[in-house]
Amino acid sequence: MSIIEQVHEHLQTQGAGRSRRYPAHLREAILKHIERETGRGRRQSEVVRELGVDISTVTFWKSRKAKARFSPVQIKNGPAIESAVVLRVGRLSIEGLQMETVASLLRALGC
Repeated sequence: MSIIEQVHEHLQTQGAGRSRRYPAHLREAILKHIERETGRGRRQSEVVRELGVDISTVTFWKSRKAKARFSPVQIKNGPAIESAVVLRVGRLSIEGLQMETVASLLRALGC
């Protein structure tokens, strides 16, 4: 069964209304399908409309997934730390680096 058929079947079994819950495996399959199709040059809005999923739902899933991801960090031996900096931005906490290194790290992470 294709992902489109799976989503349509799920929507039919859930009935009308705004409080439809998608199982985790179906959410992941939907997001992978959207990523694959947009990678082929299709517009996200077109793919989402074809699936029958609300665009705001997909946007919410993507934002939750992005927040849950960790960025890989590579630790290298460097100069001894002369003064430690403790920085907290939202849920991000950086401790034990020099200010110059913190600034570089934040730029690299896109903060």
